[in-house]
Amino acid sequence: MARMKGAQHFLQPIRQVTSLNTQASWATFKTYLVPMLISLTLTVLISCSFIVEQIEDEKQSRRQALRDEAILVADWLDQNLSSINNVLFSLETFHGSCDENTLFKIRSILFTLPQVVEMGFVDRYGTLLCTSWEKIRHKIQVSKPVDSYGLRFLGPLTVEFMLQPTFVLARTTDDKGEVNALFRISWLKDQLRNHTSTKGFTALIDSKSGVPLAINGSYSLPLKPTPVRFPIQSSRLIEGMFDNGNKQSIIIIPLLTLPGLSVAISEDQEVLYQGVNDIPHTWYLEAFTLFIFLYMSSAFFQRQLTNPTLQLKKAIRNREFFSVFQPLVDSRTRQLIGVEALVRWNHPVDGLRMPLTFLPQAEQSGLLMQMTSMQLKQSAKDLAPFIKHCPNCLVHINIAACHLLSEDSLNEFFTFREQIPGLVLEITEDTMLELESSQIRQALERLDRANIPIAIDDFGTGYCGLSYLRSLPVSILKADKSFIASMGTDSVNADVLQTIINLAKTLKLTTVAEGVETDSQCSQLQAMNVDIQQGWLHGKPMSADALSKIFNYDGTRRNEP
Repeated sequence: MARMKGAQHFLQPIRQVTSLNTQASWATFKTYLVPMLISLTLTVLISCSFIVEQIEDEKQSRRQALRDEAILVADWLDQNLSSINNVLFSLETFHGSCDENTLFKIRSILFTLPQVVEMGFVDRYGTLLCTSWEKIRHKIQVSKPVDSYGLRFLGPLTVEFMLQPTFVLARTTDDKGEVNALFRISWLKDQLRNHTSTKGFTALIDSKSGVPLAINGSYSLPLKPTPVRFPIQSSRLIEGMFDNGNKQSIIIIPLLTLPGLSVAISEDQEVLYQGVNDIPHTWYLEAFTLFIFLYMSSAFFQRQLTNPTLQLKKAIRNREFFSVFQPLVDSRTRQLIGVEALVRWNHPVDGLRMPLTFLPQAEQSGLLMQMTSMQLKQSAKDLAPFIKHCPNCLVHINIAACHLLSEDSLNEFFTFREQIPGLVLEITEDTMLELESSQIRQALERLDRANIPIAIDDFGTGYCGLSYLRSLPVSILKADKSFIASMGTDSVNADVLQTIINLAKTLKLTTVAEGVETDSQCSQLQAMNVDIQQGWLHGKPMSADALSKIFNYDGTRRNEP
C-alpha cells in the first residue's frame, strides 16, 4: 500500500508536466489551426466564386458566339433580300408589260440572282401575265396582289414546274399589280448548312407563326422554362428544355429587310457548353497561392487581434477601463476614512475583467502609467463630493516600480496631490525588494517631501526586514489578507499578524488589515489595535454612486441613526 502511495506521489508531478505540455501543445495548435481554417474557408469560397464567375463568363461568351453566328446569317440574308428587293422595285415601272424587251430584261437579271429561279408579273385581279420563262398563253389564276407597299413574302409553296418548295418575294406595282420572284429554298438550305452543327439547327422562320421556311437540322422550339411567344418582334435568346427532349439554346433575330422573317439558330447545350466546367490546372496553383496569402494575412491579423498590448492600447483609446472603490474604515468607529481605487476592464467580448488578467501585461508594455493617469483623473472626478466634505479622505492608488522610476509619473502624483489631498500610493513589498534601495529611496523621499504617503501592500508575504523599513519613508503597512483569514487557527500566519502589528507600532506606522469578512475578525482586529480595516464586511469594490448610498460624504454610515 505504501509503495502504491509512493508511486502515485511520484507520478503526480509527471501527470502535471504532461498536462501542461498538452495544454501548451493545444494552444500552439490553435494558434496555427485558426488562421489555417479561416484561410482554407476563404480560399474555397473565393475559388468557388471565381470558378462560378469564370464558368458563367465562358457560357456568356459561347452564347454571344451563337448570337454572332445568327447575326452573321441574318446580315447575309438581309443582303440577298435587299438585292432582290432592289430588282423588284426597279421592275415596278413595267406595269405588267410582257413584250420581248421585258422578258429579256428579266432573264438578264436572273443571271445576277442565283437564289431566284423565276420572276413574273401578276395583274391586279390575280392573273399571272408572264414569267421570266415566257408570256402566259393560257389564263392562270394566282393570289390577288395585296394592296400594301414594300417587300413581302408568300409561302412556302411548291411550284408545279419545279416540284420543290419555294417561297415568293413580291412588291405591289403602281397599277395595283404585282412583280414577284421565286426564291429557291434548296439553295437557301445549302447556304445555311455551313452555319449548322451536328446537334443543332439553322432555320429561316415566319416571325408571326414560327413556321420554318428553310431548315438545316432538326427544328424544335423551347417548352420550359420560357416557351417562344410569337410573333417575334425583337432579338431573343432562350435556353431550356425543347420539344425534342433536349436542353438547347436558341437565338432568334428578325430580318431588317423583311421583319416577317427571322433567323433561328439553335445549339444543343451539350455541344455549346462542352468543357466549360473543366477547371484548368493553373487554377489549382492560383488557389494554393491564394491560400498561402490568406494564411499569412489571417495569421498576421490574428496576432494583431490577440496581441495583449494592442488590445490594451485599444481599450485605453476606447476608455474601457474604469475604477471601483473599496471602503477603508476606522477600526474603532467603522466610519469611512478612505477608499482604495481598483481598476477594472469592461472588455467588449469577455465582459468584466479583473486586474490580474491585464495589469502584468500593462506594466510590461509600458502602458500602466497611462492607465494610472486615467485612474487618477477618474478618481478625482468620481470622489469629488467625498473629498469636498472630507478633505483628508484617503484615496489609495496602486502603483508599480515603473511609476517610481518615471519622472512624468512622479510629477503627475505631485499635481494630483492638490486635487486629492488624501492621495496614498500603494506598492507591493515584492516590487520594492526587486529594485535596488537606492533607486527606490530617491523617489520615495521626493514623495514624502510632497506629503504623499507610501503604503506597502501585501506586507508579510515578502522578506522586507526591519532595517529596510526604517531606511525608507513608508507610512502605512497593509497586512496581507491571508493573515486575517488565519486568525483563530493554528496556522503560523496567525502569529505573524501580531508581529506585523507590533512592528508597525514600533516604527509608528499606520496598519491596514485586508480581507476582513466577519464581525469576529473585525472585533479581534480592533482588539489588536489595527488602525484601518478593509474587506467585504465593510463593502465590496463599488462605484462612487454606490459608495454614497452606504456612507455619507462625511464618512458616517447612512444606516446609523
